[in-house]
Amino acid sequence: MPDGAEKDAFIKDIFENILPNWLKIAEKQLEHGKKFMVLDTLTTCDFWIGGLYTNYINNEAMSFAKDQWAASLDNFPKFKAYGENFAAENEKWLKERPAAPIWDYNKRCGDIQLLLISSLYWGFGVLG
Repeated sequence: MPDGAEKDAFIKDIFENILPNWLKIAEKQLEHGKKFMVLDTLTTCDFWIGGLYTNYINNEAMSFAKDQWAASLDNFPKFKAYGENFAAENEKWLKERPAAPIWDYNKRCGDIQLLLISSLYWGFGVLG
């Protein structure tokens, strides 16, 4: 498992490259002014993409780089609003779900990359 400098480089890559590039795509998609990715009501792709917001960016139980996740939305106001809308729409579930960290770096170092790739495919792929 990566640790030390390799772990630091991986985390740096997430916040300097992977996540900002992904958020740029999401931000552009949200230029349509709808509440969610496609419509003003939830669609399947919102559960993939909104999960990034509720499971990583805005998860009180996040176990690594918590400040960096929160700061990642500073330049993406449309995605931040989208995430807040998604969280509000799923408020009951979010309050009832077990409080557990979604991330254990040493066990799941590729999850964020997989999540982003899956979100792009399943979320934005549906959009054409």
